[in-house]
Amino acid sequence: MTPAARAAAAIELLGDIATGTDPADTIISEYFRRRRYAGSGDRRAVRGHVYEVLRNLALLKWRLAEAGGDGEDARAWLIAEIAARASGDLAALFSGGLGTLIVTLTRAIYADVTDYGRLRAGIEGGGLYVSIAGLVHKAQLTVFGSLGLIVVGLFGFQPGAESHSEQALWALRITVAGIPILFSAMAALIMLWFPLNGKRMRIISRRLAILEARRVAADAGRLS
Repeated sequence: MTPAARAAAAIELLGDIATGTDPADTIISEYFRRRRYAGSGDRRAVRGHVYEVLRNLALLKWRLAEAGGDGEDARAWLIAEIAARASGDLAALFSGGLGTLIVTLTRAIYADVTDYGRLRAGIEGGGLYVSIAGLVHKAQLTVFGSLGLIVVGLFGFQPGAESHSEQALWALRITVAGIPILFSAMAALIMLWFPLNGKRMRIISRRLAILEARRVAADAGRLS
């Protein structure tokens, strides 16, 4: 599928989810069951678009309304999500290569874990995984942001002061730059040693293809 075809599929799915009553994972599974030509990479890309939109849907609708757009149009949701995500990726790019690496690998891991879950449990859990990741991300921003302010305050840093001691400035440097770099490096190492490597994902993709072929054969047998 071309990028345009993937976007069109995501828009169609978002419309089905918005008007349907079944869970998003069920609708996505049924959608791809009727479109067996879509490869694993296409499915991951489309699911990624859909889950990112659903995770940020309230914010996307608000932004569209503020801009005078149609907050109920699935196409507008996807365009707004891609625009917001692109700006975030650019920010990560200009803030450093490690940030870009983590952003890219994190999204790839979502897709790999989703495929692994499909193989092990037979369910589409991508929505759950993305929701949990979003919750953890927002929680860490809140917790570590608050702790950072407390730490620099203990070393005498006052935001409104005209001058600061060297100790307070060092505390600010460590809190703002040193600790995030340390945790980012740890995250990069975890991703590097993530058990779902390329070899395992190729095996998982083959097994999923076999299961899908068996489902096709079973459906054909019931219809005949």
